[in-house]
Amino acid sequence: MGALISIGILVGFCTLALPGILRSGEGLTYLSTSELERVVSISKLSTTEYVYNGIAEIKDDNGNVTQRIYYASTVRAGIDLTDVTFSIDNDNMTVTPIIPEITIYDPSIDESSFDYIPRNPNLELKDIISICKKDARAEIESQGDIYRTARINLESAIQALTLPLLENRDYELVWPEDSPDSVDNDESNDEQSSEEATNEA
Repeated sequence: MGALISIGILVGFCTLALPGILRSGEGLTYLSTSELERVVSISKLSTTEYVYNGIAEIKDDNGNVTQRIYYASTVRAGIDLTDVTFSIDNDNMTVTPIIPEITIYDPSIDESSFDYIPRNPNLELKDIISICKKDARAEIESQGDIYRTARINLESAIQALTLPLLENRDYELVWPEDSPDSVDNDESNDEQSSEEATNEA
């Protein structure tokens, strides 16, 4: 149990000269996956950050709660952008990013936030931190929003990083059907179709 606050995306950008473009055929200019990967890899890490205030429970051998520990934590999720790859369709002039699975990193626990109910447990500090980390991770993963938020933020970061190169070559960035953007667009189209059908009736 606890309170969850989304901080948003943490992405580092820097400027660089775009790499050279490979040429093929009769003067045609195509992108390569290595070019796109180099552009994206200028940002070492992209994360969504949540502040989570929770209460971890300590139970006895019979499953009865004997102690509760209030704590504040920060939980980050994301990927290493150097792991992103791309699928290029030169016939349709589209680029599809392939994003690895989102990772929830080890929660950071604020030791100064500890409050004990009813009393300070007879435990080592490292054990208390371990209990709170386990509780924070379990709560965050059970809510599921962190994965979707991290994926949306990552897609925005990748789009921003690749846009100059794509526009220069007249390519379009498209997302796999399972991406949040694709799902949201499909839902919007379904709602629009339903409204049109209702109006026609």
